[in-house]
Amino acid sequence: LDFHDDVGGECDYDPRTLERLDVSDRNEIAMFCWAGLRLLNDGHVAPAAHLGAIGNVHAVVRQGWSHDQRESERVQVIRGRRGGRHTVRYHRSPNTLIRCLSQNGSCSNTILDIDLDYFTRDHKSEVLNHQIRLSDRAVKHTLSRHRPLMAHLWPTVVGITIALEPRHCGGWRNCMRNLDAVLRALFPGQRR
Repeated sequence: LDFHDDVGGECDYDPRTLERLDVSDRNEIAMFCWAGLRLLNDGHVAPAAHLGAIGNVHAVVRQGWSHDQRESERVQVIRGRRGGRHTVRYHRSPNTLIRCLSQNGSCSNTILDIDLDYFTRDHKSEVLNHQIRLSDRAVKHTLSRHRPLMAHLWPTVVGITIALEPRHCGGWRNCMRNLDAVLRALFPGQRR
């Protein structure tokens, strides 16, 4: 879940560099992640797919859609280092992701990547000149395990990443409020 497309593409990595990585060496992978990937979290999915660390990708993004663009038109293929192909499908909303997974078969071993700017409004506040966060209720509506998206995905989730994105959430305060709302929706009743 992201406000904008952070998946990346072949411009975000050098395939020759990835070919030389010893993926069995955790220290080498850690050093590459620290020094070889973009400083921000943008573009990290594409090199992971190229290496075969992940399979196909479904991205729910809110920005970057032309008015009449269909979701079937927004598909990207990332070539893997061993000749594999990883399909990236973009979705306008969680509902269209659910529909796609229901029609094409569910995912297994899902890594849920949540960028907190997903839970901001489309336009900045005219007065405050920063992003306005969505309500806690809107976050819960999306991420509660009893709602359709998480009811569908949660049984297959093996990992969760959360990108804070304070600059795109309207500052640290909004960012932390979004994080709290996300954690309460995903893990109700847990003490923080």
